[in-house]
Parts: sequence; structure tokens; C-alpha cells
Amino acid sequence: MKILLLNLGYCSGLDGSMHDYVFHGPRYLHTPARIAVAVESAVMQLVHTEEPDICCFLEMHKKSALVKDLRDFPCSDVEDKYGLKSLLRHLPFFSDNCNGFFARTDVPYSKRFFRKGAKKLIYELHIGSDATLLMCHFSLSEKVRKKQFREIEAIIGERKKVILCGDFNIFHGTDEIKELMSVCNLKAVSHEPTFPTIHPKRTLDLFLCTPDILITRCETVQSFHGSDHLPVILEFQV
Repeated sequence: MKILLLNLGYCSGLDGSMHDYVFHGPRYLHTPARIAVAVESAVMQLVHTEEPDICCFLEMHKKSALVKDLRDFPCSDVEDKYGLKSLLRHLPFFSDNCNGFFARTDVPYSKRFFRKGAKKLIYELHIGSDATLLMCHFSLSEKVRKKQFREIEAIIGERKKVILCGDFNIFHGTDEIKELMSVCNLKAVSHEPTFPTIHPKRTLDLFLCTPDILITRCETVQSFHGSDHLPVILEFQV
């Protein structure tokens, strides 16, 4: 099975440089059509090249053309990333800020929500052989991240086969997740920097797996240019 993980950055086409954030940051409010089309084309080219079984996308818009482009995936869900009772779900700038997954086969799934933080959505996918895929977008606040890591530890519990993926936002390095990895018996299988795209320095986008997941490939796609994050591909045996 192959999983694609990518923080799309709302298809704004920023490269993660301070220059781009300063001079092109308004794209988060309104992305010119030519930029959005170019990013969506790059994403679809990546999907056609890698042919993942499951695409895990962070920071996407439910109303974007990309969602329509991915209609060939028969099982999918795109959900507002904020809490069910969050005011952010109803504010103009935030109400279409989503995460989502797209799978080539029917995958039983459920949605959970962190108690702490603004970004609360957790996808839980059951991918066969008693294996669980959890997808999260952790907080920018280190203090809140620590609380979210504790919540994830409780969710993983005694499960033997778990893949935890997402944008961990660990700007201070992997020391932040040592306790999480130890408590849940997880190992990091993606180590290459994924942010910023222009000069990758930080490993923010990760796959953490239990030992019972037999990994055959984990690779950051260095050639992708469509977001401030690089995509990561994980292949494993089910």
C-alpha cells in the first residue's frame, strides 16, 4: 500500500520563504486563478506519477477544483479542520479551511477532535490487517502540541499496528516527539526535511509507525513545487 502525505498550503503556491510570505501572503485570502491552476496541475501530476492508494492532504479548500479533480477516488472525505463547536468554522476566512483524504478503495474511517488547540481534526482510517492510519495537523504552539501529543498517546493505546502521519510543526526538532514515540512504541520512518520547499531545513511532515508495519519505502519528493511543504510517500506491506 502507498500513502501520499502533503500539506497543500491551500494551493497558494508559496515556497515557504520569508520573501514569499511577505510579498505574496495575500494569496491566502485570494489566490489568482493561474496560480491555483498551476498548483492543482502539479498535485495531479504527482498523484498520476506515484499512484498512491490513499492521499492525505492538509490545508485544502473543500470548494477547490482539486477536490473535483480527485473524484476518481471512490472513498473520500474533506472536513473543516477546526472543532465542531469552534467559532472559526463560521468566519469567512476560516470556514473553508479543511483537511481531507482520498482512497482508491472503500476505507472505514471516523473523525475525532483534539480537546486542545484551534486545529482539532483527527482522521482515523482502518486500512486492513488491523492497521490504523491516523492523520493530524498539530498546533503551531509548542505548549498546545505537547497536550495534543498526550491525547494521541491515549488514542493509540495498546494498538499494535499504527501509522501516525501529518504536519507535526516540530520547529525545535524531533526531540519534541521522543516521549510520544517511546510511549506508543513508534519509530520515525521519514527523516528528510520537508519545509520550506525552497530550501528544506525542517522535518515537519512525518510518518511514525509501530514495528509491526513493514515499511518498504519512505521518500520525500524533492521535485515537487506547489506548496511550502514537500510531499512524503510511504509504502508498506499490508
